[in-house]
This record gives sequence, structure tokens and C-alpha cells, in this order.
Amino acid sequence: MLLSIKKSWKKTPITLRAAYITGFFTLFAVLLAWTLNWNSGKTIEQVSLTNNTDMAKGIVQEYFKLNVDSISEFNTVWCDLTSSGKNSEFYATYYHNQFTKYLTVFTTRGNVPENLFHRNSKGGYDLQGAHVLINDVAYFLCATRVGSGGFLDLDVFQYDGVNKLEMIHKEASLFQGHLWVMDNRIFLDGGNHRYELMYISDGFKLTNYDKRVQYLADSASHVLAYHIDGNDFKITYDGKPIQFTMIEDHYVNNEPITLAIDEQIIEDDNVIGVEPQQIRLLSRRGEFEYKQGFFSSLIPTGVGLKELSISFNYETWYRIKVLVENN
Repeated sequence: MLLSIKKSWKKTPITLRAAYITGFFTLFAVLLAWTLNWNSGKTIEQVSLTNNTDMAKGIVQEYFKLNVDSISEFNTVWCDLTSSGKNSEFYATYYHNQFTKYLTVFTTRGNVPENLFHRNSKGGYDLQGAHVLINDVAYFLCATRVGSGGFLDLDVFQYDGVNKLEMIHKEASLFQGHLWVMDNRIFLDGGNHRYELMYISDGFKLTNYDKRVQYLADSASHVLAYHIDGNDFKITYDGKPIQFTMIEDHYVNNEPITLAIDEQIIEDDNVIGVEPQQIRLLSRRGEFEYKQGFFSSLIPTGVGLKELSISFNYETWYRIKVLVENN
């Protein structure tokens, strides 16, 4: 059975793997969505939990009296916001007349669909919906990103099955923030920091996320991690130190690191005491595709010898040769 799982994982599209890995951070085969997503791999859209997209779209059109041709990019997630065991609610994001984005929530528990929440992006911000189940209680999440700084506001709601959604928690103004929902856990980044929004005792609390990405053999993903040992900056690949030699004014790795064309490299820059902007990762144009996530990843675009460049404090540069091989 283990062998069949490995074969199935190797056949999984690399973009789907990227979403899975960034979601669980231990590189155990799963999601993300957004793009976390936050769409999670995807960040704004999420995979529908049922096949009732057409039904949801019809409800939205009828309720708001919208012309079918005026709706675009309609994405739906069906869920159970009362934790009763039946997916009777759905939330949807869509564009109306191509310019204004909407996030709406409906329940179909009664004889007539009821709108529980409705918000639009006329103020120039982006919208994202998600939901989690924590301790057998469902919560709906609405994230908005505003302005050139991408300030993130996150509202957490509960539904009692009778009234409208009730907001029970808010996180405000995370600079360049993103929401990532994976495995019923809520992750945020912003202001060059990572967080987990945890339910503790009787409420939500924003906590610093300081865990490192763990490499798992045969996961089809590799981990490029940074470490501070005293005053020394060190780089590891799949848990093993990379050996460098100084050439002129920069370091070059003695042996190329390797990966297959259908694999990816996860960048673990979650170093305690080091701001993310102190470490900069660059690649030559066209050699890798960069996928943003709670932990971002690099996907090779072709086979052959590639190169990554890493700087620490913009002073010391490390050139890393990467050999991308066919399977």
C-alpha cells in the first residue's frame, strides 16, 4: 500500500503538490488553497465541497436579481456552519459586471434560501472566504486586503442556525497580510511575521508561528532551510549542510543540490531572531517558477544545471548550483 501511495504522489501535478505542502508545513502529502489557497495553494478560490455550484449560482442570481451574463468567476464552497452533519450552507465569491467582487453566504436549511452575510469590494479591496471546524464548532472567516500595502483584516463568525452570522473575533491591519487555511487551522502572515490564530480556552488568540519545515524522504519536495549558528549563517538542503567554497567575493557550493523535474523546493526562512527581509533568494530568469505560500516554493521549469543566489544582510552572497534531472 505504501508503494502505491508513493506512485500516486509522484503522478500528482506539481502545482497541486505545492498547495498540499504549504498547507501542512511538514511536507506530508495533502492540499492549500491559497491559492492557502490561503485558494489557500489557491488564495482566493477554494475547491467546492459538493457539485452544487450551479444550484448556488442560481440562488445568488435569484436573490439579488442578477443577470446571468453579469456574473463572472463564480466560485463556491458548500459547508456545514452549524456542525449538524449536513452541508446546507455555501459561500461564494464572484464578480458582478467585471469590476466589483462579492463574498456572500447562504443557508438552504429552510424552505427558502436565506442570505447570512454579504460584502463587496467597492472600496478597492480584495475578499476571501474560508471556514474551519475547531472542537466540533464551525467558524466562517472573511479576509479583506486593502490598499497598496495589502493590509489584511480577518473577521471570524459563528452561525447558530437561526440568526445571521455573528462576528466573534477580529484581527486588523496586518501589513501585506495573507490568510492560509489548512487542516482546520488558521494561519496568517503579515509585517514579515508568521502567525497561527488558535482557539485557546474560550476564544481566539493570535500566536507567533515558529516551527520549521521538516523534510520527509520520498515526499517529492525538498527543503532549503536557513539557520543561524552563533554569528554564522548556514544553509541546509533536506536537513544536510551545504558545503561552500569562497570564490572571489561570494560562496559557491562544492556539489550541486539535485531534484527531479516534477519536484519542488520549499524555502524555510522561519529563522528565530532574523527578519525575513534579511535573507533574499533570487533565481535566474525563467529557471524556476516561484509559488507564494505560507512557506513558498520553487518549481523548476526545465532540466539541466540551474543557479540560485542567496544573500544574508545584503553583505554575503551564496551561489547555489542546482541540478534538475529527468525522472
